[in-house]
Order: sequence, then structure tokens, then C-alpha cells
Amino acid sequence: MTPPASPPQPLSVLVYHASPMDAHLLWLKLAGIEGWTPECFAFEDVDQAAAALARRTMDAAIIDHSVPQAEALRALERFREAADAPVLVLTASDHEQAAVEMMMAGAADCMPCHAVSSSSLQRALTNATEQHRLSQAIREYHTELERRQTEARRTIHTLAHELKTPLMSARELLAVVLDGLAGPLAPPQEEYLGLAVESCDQLHACINTLLDVTRLETGKLTLQRQPTHLAELTARWVAAMEPLADEKGIHLRHDAEPGLPPADADQTRIAQVVTNLLSNALKFTPAGGEVTLRVHRRREHPGCLVVSIHDTGRGIPHPLLNRIFDRLYQARPSDDAVLGGVGMGLSICKELIALHGGDIWAKSASGHGSTFAFTLPIHVPAAPHDVPMQRNTTDEDRPGGRGRQEDFVGVGRAAQV
Repeated sequence: MTPPASPPQPLSVLVYHASPMDAHLLWLKLAGIEGWTPECFAFEDVDQAAAALARRTMDAAIIDHSVPQAEALRALERFREAADAPVLVLTASDHEQAAVEMMMAGAADCMPCHAVSSSSLQRALTNATEQHRLSQAIREYHTELERRQTEARRTIHTLAHELKTPLMSARELLAVVLDGLAGPLAPPQEEYLGLAVESCDQLHACINTLLDVTRLETGKLTLQRQPTHLAELTARWVAAMEPLADEKGIHLRHDAEPGLPPADADQTRIAQVVTNLLSNALKFTPAGGEVTLRVHRRREHPGCLVVSIHDTGRGIPHPLLNRIFDRLYQARPSDDAVLGGVGMGLSICKELIALHGGDIWAKSASGHGSTFAFTLPIHVPAAPHDVPMQRNTTDEDRPGGRGRQEDFVGVGRAAQV
């Protein structure tokens, strides 16, 4: 038994032409497509054609070869503005340049007029409409994905804020008990309460990290930039980390080149970056090792100061250097569980340094320690007629990347440290 034939496929096509005879010939070829029932709307006026596209949903539009190329380009632009429909352009010759110009202007396909037949039109229109359908589906998917990402960021931001208040209340109450204000404690109780306070501090740091991530993604993290004397701050940063270094038996030292000019930086955010890098260095350096914080200038970075943190720890295998600044990436699967953290620290460092207009990179080899370094622009005093010295920067102001040297991995330019 012969299966029933498929019903004819409807197809609405707008034809823009400069010759009624050519438009009629094109219509005959469209009507000759087997299995299709085309509905053709022909126009000689580009404004009327664009208005018709805007009013009525069309499966496709065709610009006939009888239209001069300059006018065809203008019509193509008008049609793309008027409606979201694929446009097929018929050219008067096989001239490749004309087809390239049309495709670059947004045509779905181009065909020389002598190659036009019912079968070639069917093939071209089928490809154009299917490609258009897929492109539309991808756009809708991206729109929905962006909506969900925005909703997820908003949820994370709200949840993080809601968690901070009870967490800090619990931390303060634990500290009160740990200080003996609620009565004497036995040594095991002091130890357990101390661990509980440390856990609260770790969770608080994770929440702050999540908040920073959402602010960076939404462009709402603002820098308070001002002249910053990094040489003076290095001693404070190292002093803050010395208790942890002493506990691990690691020698922590700092060094600043004399006579350095101030950097143009947000002190709080740069302290956040340095603290994160020092903390990582101490985590991965064994007892008896050394961690050095340096501030200096390099010829490779005119107009910038270089801050570097070098450790004598276990190092990072070269193949992994390409990923250490990726969000949620851990150099080793066990790092997250053993050493704590959510895998966002270096990613946030990268974003914060980029906001300053600087670069960050890493140099390391497995078993030979690591060096993390970043640059900050030198502060240039404002002239009397310029804007005030302090300025705010968001991630909308960040510059593009600047390449990197071989054997160095980072965001932007790299240099020996």
C-alpha cells in the first residue's frame, strides 16, 4: 500500500526586484518547487518592501539580480532592520567580490542568476530557513541562560548577605565563651571552641569571596584609587601573616626597592590580593621554607610597579599554569579539601588587578617553588585643571590583554621577576 503523500509545504517569500519580467520568472521557478506552495509578494519599492516585512511574518526574502548592487546592499540593510528573516541575494554574475560583500552585510546566501532553478532555489531557501531557525534557537537559549545566570547571581548575593549576620553573631558568642567570660574552660573545651571560631572565620571568608564574585560579574565592584606607597605597606602585610608563618615554621620576609613612587591603587583591594597570594604561598611551602614579598620596578614595565611573592614550596607543574587563574580551579584535586578555600581566590586576584589596569602572572616548576607577580600603574599627580586625584574604577574600565612571554603564564604581559 502506497503511503499518503505529504501535504504541500507553505512558504511565504518577499521578492524585491527592479524588473517585473525578472520577478515573474523568479515566481515561476518558485512555483515549480515540488512539494511547496509558495506565496510570493513582489515589490519594486524598497520602502514598501521593508514595510511589508515588518507587518507580516515572511519565511524569507529574495533580492533579485535586476537590482543594482549598491541598491541591493541598502535593501539588505533595510530588510534586516525591518524583520528577523533570512535574505537570499541573486547576483547578476559570478563575481565573487559582490557575493562576499553581500554575505558580510548579512545575506543568508548568494546565487548567480544563471544558476537559479527550482531545485537550486529549494536547496538555498531550505538551508537559509533552517540556519535561521537554528540561529534563533541559539539566541533564545543564550537569552534564557543569561536570565538564569543573573537570577543565580542575585540569589547567591542575597543568600551570602543573609548568612553573614547570624554567622558573625555565632562567632562573637563563641569568642565570648572562649575568652572565659561565661565561666572557666577545660583545655579540651578551649581547643574545640578555638577550632569553631576558626571555622566561622573560614566560612566568613568564603562568603566574602562569593560577594566579590557577584560584584565583579555585575560590574558593581568599585575601586577607591589613591596614591599608595607599597613599600610602606609590605611590612604591614607581612606582619599580619607572620603568626601563620611562625606556626608553620616558614621564614617570611619582605623587600622593597628604595625610592619607589606611589602606585595608583585601592589599598584595601591590593591588600586583599597580596594576602591571598601570601596565604597560598604559606599553604604550599613546607616547614623550613621561605616566602618573600618584593616591590620593585622593571624595565619591561615602564610606568608600573611590580609586586612579587616567591616561595620555596612544591611548585606547580607547567601544564597546569594555564589554568590556575580560572575560577573554581584547584591545581590538585585534594587542595580544596585539605587546605580549604573555594577555588576562586586567584580568579578574583586576576579581576582586581585587571580593574587597576595591571597584569598578573605566575612562574613555577614542580618541586622548585613558585613566583606570582602583578603590576600596578604608578600614580601620576593630577594637573590643577584635571579631575581630582582619587578616582573610581569599575570592571567596565578594564583594558584588554597584552600578550605574554614564553614560559610565563598570566593575564597580559609577563616579565622576569
